Amino acid sequence: MKKYLPLCIPVLMLGLFFFSSQESGDTNSVSFGVCGIAARLLYFNFEHFEADVQQDLVIGLNPFIRKAAHFALYALLRALCYLCLHRQKRGISTSMSIAALFAALDEFHQLFVDGRTGKITDILLDCIGSACGIFAAFLLLCLLHCLKDKQITEKGVWKK
Repeated sequence: MKKYLPLCIPVLMLGLFFFSSQESGDTNSVSFGVCGIAARLLYFNFEHFEADVQQDLVIGLNPFIRKAAHFALYALLRALCYLCLHRQKRGISTSMSIAALFAALDEFHQLFVDGRTGKITDILLDCIGSACGIFAAFLLLCLLHCLKDKQITEKGVWKK
């Protein structure tokens, strides 16, 4: 598993660039499809609502889903990056620097795609997602270290 982890990072980065290079009509159809699934999960009896109410709910979820996708993808990307770099002297700062640079390049790239815009707020959201991903990976490593070195005998009780 450890030897394949670094390969996940460029694949995920390429996936992000692929989605950010799509025109706005293509990304809207994908995000509205995801919003439709989310609406069915969030709203009881969604299928029984009138068509215009369903459409309004899906449209209302769209900005939230799009921003949540930014946050989650960058969190995952930076968690993987940190897991690869955590043994380095400046693993956290390197991971965050890569995150900020990649987010800025991604938004700059979107300036050249029809119907897309690059936004500073998206860069900030990507960086916040990255920080949360790095923090989650750090906690995971701490937990694994504790479980490995200090065997737990029962819930919440450390073996002495």
